Amino acid sequence: MNVNHRRAEDKVERTPKYDINRVDYQWIEKQTSVKEMKLAYDELEFDGCFPDLMKTLGEKIGTMDIEFKRRI
Repeated sequence: MNVNHRRAEDKVERTPKYDINRVDYQWIEKQTSVKEMKLAYDELEFDGCFPDLMKTLGEKIGTMDIEFKRRI
């Protein structure tokens, strides 16, 4: 069996670190918790469906945590 073609039963259930349904541009603008933003960034990165939102969030985190800029 090809590794890329696994059955639904073979997939491991994963608990999300953060609910990305809460994340939007207004949320990013208001947010002050770097820890919470990093969790949201990790989930957006895993999801891979919102590159512009992830970029905006990454830039905001980078202004608050200089070390994070290397990751972007």
